[in-house]
Amino acid sequence: MMNTNPLPSHQTPSLSSEELITLLNTLEKRYSVSEWRVNSHHLWPLIRIMLYSRLKLLTVETTPVARMQAHRHIPFFSGLLVHSRNFMRGVSHTLCDWRNHEFLQPCDVLFLTNTICRRTKIAGRYYDSFCDPFREYLEIHGKSSLCLEYSARDTYRLPRYRGSHFLSPELAWQACCSRMTFTASLYPEVQAYLASTLAYFRECGIEFSEDFSQNAMKEIHYYKTLINFFARLLQRVRPKVVFLVYYYGLVEMALVSACAEQQICSVDIQHGVQGEFHPAYGRWGRIPPTGFDALPSIFWCWSKEEATAIAHWSDATAGAHTPYIGGNLFLQMFRDSQSAVVQEYELQVRQHISAHATVCVLLTLQTDCGGLIPLFIRIIQESPSSWFWWIRLHPGMRKDLPTVEAQGSVLSRDRYYLDDATLIPIHSILRICQAHITLYSSTVLEAEQFGVKSMICHQTGVNYFPEQLSNGSAMFCATVEEALAQLAVVITEHSQADNIQSQQPAGDTLGAFFDRYY
Repeated sequence: MMNTNPLPSHQTPSLSSEELITLLNTLEKRYSVSEWRVNSHHLWPLIRIMLYSRLKLLTVETTPVARMQAHRHIPFFSGLLVHSRNFMRGVSHTLCDWRNHEFLQPCDVLFLTNTICRRTKIAGRYYDSFCDPFREYLEIHGKSSLCLEYSARDTYRLPRYRGSHFLSPELAWQACCSRMTFTASLYPEVQAYLASTLAYFRECGIEFSEDFSQNAMKEIHYYKTLINFFARLLQRVRPKVVFLVYYYGLVEMALVSACAEQQICSVDIQHGVQGEFHPAYGRWGRIPPTGFDALPSIFWCWSKEEATAIAHWSDATAGAHTPYIGGNLFLQMFRDSQSAVVQEYELQVRQHISAHATVCVLLTLQTDCGGLIPLFIRIIQESPSSWFWWIRLHPGMRKDLPTVEAQGSVLSRDRYYLDDATLIPIHSILRICQAHITLYSSTVLEAEQFGVKSMICHQTGVNYFPEQLSNGSAMFCATVEEALAQLAVVITEHSQADNIQSQQPAGDTLGAFFDRYY
């Protein structure tokens, strides 16, 4: 149990993910957070995610730029200009890829995705590795679907493999309306909730910035605006099921709440690490018997491990929130060695490997962790010359590529490949790799499915992947020497046959799901 004794006001404690969740659970026990509402909408899910995100920036080791974001304030008129620019860019990119534009119309299944989910290219077009496998299945079985897509980072990936409706212009307009109609006096009860919350954290020695409450109320006002927007959209589209990626974003939570109002089933598609110490998926300490309206009806999970962490708290909601083990559909595609797509990308991967290399190692980077940090540079420099390194950025790090290239300039170019390693399907790389190393990327889970062992170099990864550390598919390495020693053992023991393991076909899990819920 974490020690919550007050610390000196100038000192910010360094806390693990487990300790952050414990802090939130203690707050949930102290206050009736399940009763915090604005109008009829539950607020605690939104506030919990806000708090965790801010706490992580304040208390977990991150880059200086990331820490500055914890105190970022955007003036009123600057905010309007940002939203206006996003509106125009959204319209511009809709016109640039007009052939792949989908109009709002009635459909059987609705999807909401973020542009960064277009993580790879297939046949020269950006493929959404989370939504497109579902849409392909629906198309084959004669069901109509519509995909709403927006860009949180003002980055668009064109052309699209499958069409979508760019939602960014509408979201930008809603954001402008929200800014112009906001006043703190609308939310006296929310001010009281936040005052109690911040007082609790002060007892724990954690000080939030002075404008945290004001910014939180602005987010809540925008959240209300978006719920009304999505309520109108759902009445127009009339879907039977709504799938989302990354449900705990503010936009996504608003859609989930609107679905709850209209009794439409909402489904969160697993996109990465979940587990007990993720604020959106693990250890909800106080939840209403009928669930929160901002949490999805169903959690589509990759494996029993994630489903179990959700079931620990969702079993008490009388079926309002339920995990479903459906598997990683995009990963399953790359188990078929006879697939033309798989063969094409495997050929591309092998073409980038240096002729003298006999071993391939995948290195995956995280946002806000400094890119190609000195630890990784030393590991690459001191590794045998026959080891070839694939350096893959997190999908949200595309704008950081020049920085990572500069960091890697001290390395010999024939030792690694960086340029398009983020666009090539990661499963194509995992098919030919002997090992994987990271701070705490969810690639640990995907590597396990291909029989590739992972070296974890950050305490956060220890919290995220206890099952993998327990079953031997992952190891913790604190130093360069430990990492190189573990890698050498793993690479020696690895058999290429390990990279292809059997798994239930995608059609089985999808068919069973739609038979049960649709």
